[in-house]
Amino acid sequence: MTRLFIYSKYLIFILLTFFCINFPDIDQSLLFILHHRSMVTHSIIVPAILWYFFKNNKSFTYFIIPLYMALAIHLSADLFPKSWSGYALIYFPIIKVSFFGDLGSFLWVLANIILACFFSGKILLKHKDTLSPKTISLITMAIGALYILGDNQNLFSFLVLCITLELFLYKSFLIKILDKFENPNSKENLLKELNDIPDKFLVANLVETAKKTIKITGTIIKKILIGLVKLTFLGLFIAILSFSIYSSIYIPHWCQKTYNEKLNNADSLKSIKDKDLVNIKRKWHDRDCNSYKEK
Repeated sequence: MTRLFIYSKYLIFILLTFFCINFPDIDQSLLFILHHRSMVTHSIIVPAILWYFFKNNKSFTYFIIPLYMALAIHLSADLFPKSWSGYALIYFPIIKVSFFGDLGSFLWVLANIILACFFSGKILLKHKDTLSPKTISLITMAIGALYILGDNQNLFSFLVLCITLELFLYKSFLIKILDKFENPNSKENLLKELNDIPDKFLVANLVETAKKTIKITGTIIKKILIGLVKLTFLGLFIAILSFSIYSSIYIPHWCQKTYNEKLNNADSLKSIKDKDLVNIKRKWHDRDCNSYKEK
């Protein structure tokens, strides 16, 4: 496998992730049947259906993983709105009613972030020669830092994304543990090994076995905690670096361009749709554009 191929497949992953990152908001173009924050688009329903039909096509992995990661990033950005009300809630399709409430909507979004990372880990474990889970998790964190911190400036959303990626992709240990339980061969081998152990030997070494089990469990917990700490610091470093670059380059440019082309022109201001104007005002406030304008 040449370096060019390796670099190109990760470049494709980055491009597809950026392309799909606003896929959940496609519900705003389907308002005749969906409500904004629809449970159909703000969940793993669409990628899960696609994977069900194309799961035997290994090449499809290069498309479905960016879609899952883009979904995880977008939902992480939606996890901590200013208030869980109105457009922040999750809505049923067609009837356009939210039965979830604030807590239910929060749990729905959080659960689908976890499931997106979980199924990505499962797919990459199955197709090991396609993409590296560790590399995918690091790239996703970098894209997440730009998208989440740049738009919402919400550190908690970014940390949720980082921790979930750590559990299911960076280390993949939860996926491997679950795979052991789901794999029939693993169960049969385990039962066979247990049946082959004489009862006397089992009783005689019960205390020693318990000590080893406690030691191994402690080691696993220690590795998990160390991994989480490392990933948290790595995530903070990526977040701070990305946001510093984003703040110094993009935000002043966006503020000035938006003011000149849209807000400072009466004709342009009238042509802006109400929902687009609300989004512009929100971003203008979040990015503290008044301070740049005054300068």
